[in-house]
Amino acid sequence: MSYLFQATLIDTMGQYAILAAEEHLNPGGANDEATQREHLQRETDAELADEAISAWALDDMDVTALSAAFADLRRQLCA
Repeated sequence: MSYLFQATLIDTMGQYAILAAEEHLNPGGANDEATQREHLQRETDAELADEAISAWALDDMDVTALSAAFADLRRQLCA
């Protein structure tokens, strides 16, 4: 199955989740790393996933995969 996110065709749910998480924390490249870390410190991975799904109506998104993508970003940005 393929997914479409912001005019990008994506092959796997994992890739879809990573792109959505990255875009949620850094919409259009507008947020620096400090701002992204602030978001990660205020909200849990599950809260961020629910917020992203709601904001973009990502009805086909696997919330577990999206939560895991936020956890990966948290490890990268907050290490």
